[in-house]
Amino acid sequence: MKNRLHEITLSLCLWMLIALQACMTPASKESSASTLLPQPMEASYENSWLSLPSDVSIVLAIDASNRAKEIADVLAYELKERLGIKAGVRAGTTQEEGTIVFSHEGANVQANPEGYELTIEKNVTIRAADEQGLLWGAQTLLQSIENKDGALVLRRGAIKDQPARKWRGFFLDPARSFLQLDFIRRTIRVMSAYKLNVLHLHLVDDEGWRFETKAFPKCNAPGEPYYKQDELRELAAYGKRYGVDIVPEVDFPGHSCSTIAAYPQLDCEGKTRPVDKAILCGGKAFTYEFIDKVIGEVASVFPSPYFHIGGDEPFAIKRWAACPHCQKRMKEKKANSLQAFYHTVILEFTDIIQKKYNKKPIVWNDAFDPSVEPLPSKDVVIHLWRGIANAQAFAQAGYSLINSSAGPLYLSGFMLLGGLPLDAVHDWKVNRLGDPNAGDKTVNYAELSSNANFLGGEACVWATEQGLIERRIYPRLLSMAEKVWSDSIQGNLADLEERYKSTHQELLKKMGVWADEAMPKQTLFDGKDIEQWEAPGNQALIVKDNELIADASKNMAKGWLRSKNSYRNFVLNFEYWAPAQIDETGVYISCDSENNALSQGQMISTRPPAPIDEPPGGFDPATRQLYPAQTWNRYELVVRGNIATLTVGERLVWSSAHLNLKLGAIGIAPPAKGVKYRAITIRPLP
Repeated sequence: MKNRLHEITLSLCLWMLIALQACMTPASKESSASTLLPQPMEASYENSWLSLPSDVSIVLAIDASNRAKEIADVLAYELKERLGIKAGVRAGTTQEEGTIVFSHEGANVQANPEGYELTIEKNVTIRAADEQGLLWGAQTLLQSIENKDGALVLRRGAIKDQPARKWRGFFLDPARSFLQLDFIRRTIRVMSAYKLNVLHLHLVDDEGWRFETKAFPKCNAPGEPYYKQDELRELAAYGKRYGVDIVPEVDFPGHSCSTIAAYPQLDCEGKTRPVDKAILCGGKAFTYEFIDKVIGEVASVFPSPYFHIGGDEPFAIKRWAACPHCQKRMKEKKANSLQAFYHTVILEFTDIIQKKYNKKPIVWNDAFDPSVEPLPSKDVVIHLWRGIANAQAFAQAGYSLINSSAGPLYLSGFMLLGGLPLDAVHDWKVNRLGDPNAGDKTVNYAELSSNANFLGGEACVWATEQGLIERRIYPRLLSMAEKVWSDSIQGNLADLEERYKSTHQELLKKMGVWADEAMPKQTLFDGKDIEQWEAPGNQALIVKDNELIADASKNMAKGWLRSKNSYRNFVLNFEYWAPAQIDETGVYISCDSENNALSQGQMISTRPPAPIDEPPGGFDPATRQLYPAQTWNRYELVVRGNIATLTVGERLVWSSAHLNLKLGAIGIAPPAKGVKYRAITIRPLP
């Protein structure tokens, strides 16, 4: 009996001890199905929360570097902008509850320099060996703050994280559609929020020069928008502040219509050329003088260790076969084919970049045929975009590679127009290069050699107006960002979509994305009536079957509509149907609201506005097949300041700074009998 009583007593004491420990021990840690994007390498959380005070202190070590102070300022700014939290930055050791502490103590100095640890207990500690890790820890902290019953809180726990790839890039193409600096700055903030660290700016192409060149000022054509060198220096400093390195690209020797239009002596025959027919002469000494000075100017503006020279798509290389300058230099270089000679030209460009300006050269992979000598040294980075056999050869040879697989990482523009769907981007991996299947929005992938040195990946947006960029790229850009940060973590598509919808759509809005969409849209024609219009002349348009139709019985030249309201900056959308192939739409902008004539208005056409925006060599009538007759084509015209940009369907048609834009009404004067309009809306912009 005593033994039995002793057993019961021991059991009761043991039970009480366990219960007491349960009361005294914090809630057990668990893996969190967090909304973070990208997902971190390791994360565990407790079932308790830390409330953030209305005034938060960010504490640095007394001997903190200037860069650490700059990152603390970025965190303070983002806390206020995104969450309305006031934060002060100070040096010291006192840590009230809810303090955010930057620390290098205890960090693994041998670890990835971008790695960090984030610990949330009675205060918040971001620990990293390198300042870049502090920045990414700060961005994870910002994403971790929750609104719980009206209070801003952090779930207690710990995160260990580091990137899988060092190159996590995004590409913008202001050469074809000029992008406002405020838009680029906003993009940099978003990139940093999702730990993308390279912004690749395509500054020179057939359509224009966006870099201010003082050595060759004719490249900046009169009236054409471009970025001044000081503006780009400030932009590079802004990018650095947010951990984003801006890598410039000037694409040569092809893609040089605008360059040769400014300096025809760069052409083999001294002639201007249309798109895809222009290439710098490979034999003239002036070509190399020009390239050297341009690279020098651009390199002096951007502190990035990288420089992209393009080198892709030399469509007009056959001209070199008949050029005496090229043939002479070809013999001097002992090149036994045009392709081999092309390689020597690109290698001279990369030598200038590397040996004279101490930058690491990057070229698109079709700049070189891997089966033709001479080939670049391993110091040249190969930027993959298409051509699986070509890419596989560079991968097997051990070159440093950046993967911008056109399928699916061309998020907008060119052959994929609006890009492939989210699931195609989600299936991409850094070691996969894909060719898109025409029509079905899928991708044929090839796994590239394990010998390859993949620096990372880069999503691209080509030839797209800036408002349309933001409508197209999300959440696909965020999916790609997660792949290059944490490619060993295999999350499913449904989880990504849930995180995006529950958290990140709202975060993007807070950062100013889709600002255009926040502006109220006005309906000018809804298919019912023309109440938003007045008819200064004879009415030549009738409403029938929800369409606005040119009345065949009326005189088109004397019958037109004018909107009752005037507009300056706006997004104008309409659908247009023509019985035969014509360029003119009959839609006018900047119309005089008092004058009964359309002569001062600007008519919208698929032909680039004359005279200066005509492609060198003239308008290509073959482009008309992209906007077929007897089909409803969707038009979007965006006016921002002195720049108007026309997109038809999903394709950029032109972007021009040469229209006489002013506050004015919208007009419709049918260019032919039988044309039709529908779904006309306008969204005024600030």
